[in-house]
Amino acid sequence: SLFYQVFNGKDIEKEKVTISLEDAETKEVFSEIIYPDALEEMGEESE
Repeated sequence: SLFYQVFNGKDIEKEKVTISLEDAETKEVFSEIIYPDALEEMGEESE
């Protein structure tokens, strides 16, 4: 999704993509992942 934005000419440094994980029955969002922030957080955990 983020690469799609880049290929459309968006600035990768400014773009963010949010993925919401939702319970199929209740439609309650129980988690969100925001890229590229999630990738940076993963890098910090590795150190």
